[in-house]
Amino acid sequence: MSADAPLNAETVNELREILEEGLDELFEEYLADTPKQLEQMRGAAEGGDAAALTSIAHTLKGSSGNLGVAVVYELCRQLEERARAADTGDAAERVAAIESAFAEARTAIQAEMNG
Repeated sequence: MSADAPLNAETVNELREILEEGLDELFEEYLADTPKQLEQMRGAAEGGDAAALTSIAHTLKGSSGNLGVAVVYELCRQLEERARAADTGDAAERVAAIESAFAEARTAIQAEMNG
């Protein structure tokens, strides 16, 4: 599997075995909640609010990691690390990258749910 794949197939397969149809419900919640978090993250980046960025990135990192949304997880991990160090200079660009990765992940998640 490519490191750039939006979903970690191994994680998704393990979750599907354990949760069966319950995984689709978790994916639906993730798809509904993430745009709100991204909007908050964008606002925090624009305002240079390192504490808010740290918190939101940490939360999104956790939910992404739990569901195998690999690229979003990694980008949030990086943003969280930078924000903890109060380095918000490129936060807007990092948030844009997370938004782009989420758009790709959304497509992959929808395919997984329909497949």
